[in-house]
Amino acid sequence: MKALDLENDPIANGLVKVAIETDTANITSDEAEKLDLAVRFASYPEKIFIVKNLAVNGFKH
Repeated sequence: MKALDLENDPIANGLVKVAIETDTANITSDEAEKLDLAVRFASYPEKIFIVKNLAVNGFKH
C-alpha cells in the first residue's frame, strides 16, 4: 500500500487486512472467511472475476 500511496484508501486497507488474515490462516472476519471459501473452490476464470471485482469495489455489503 505504501509503495502505491494507498495508505489512506479504505478499499485498499480492507483488502490488505483480509489478505493478511487469509495468508496467515488467522481468519477472524466474515469477509475473510467468505473470500477464502469463494477462492478455494473457484475455477481460474472465477478467481480472476473475484480479483477484478474486489479491485474495483472492495468489500461492499
